[in-house]
Amino acid sequence: MSTPESREPEVDHAEVNRREQRDTEPEGPSSRTGGPLTWIWAAVAVLLVLWVVVASGWVL
Repeated sequence: MSTPESREPEVDHAEVNRREQRDTEPEGPSSRTGGPLTWIWAAVAVLLVLWVVVASGWVL
């Protein structure tokens, strides 16, 4: 037997989603370009590809 007082309050899911989106967005000038870690991983990937090409003997 449940009373109206024991019901959970209504949740505005749209507002919750907006707050979560705001909380997870990066801040600062690098947020548009993905941040410094993105650039570091991109550089590592390029160096790895170049290393594989050189190690395999392919000529660019």
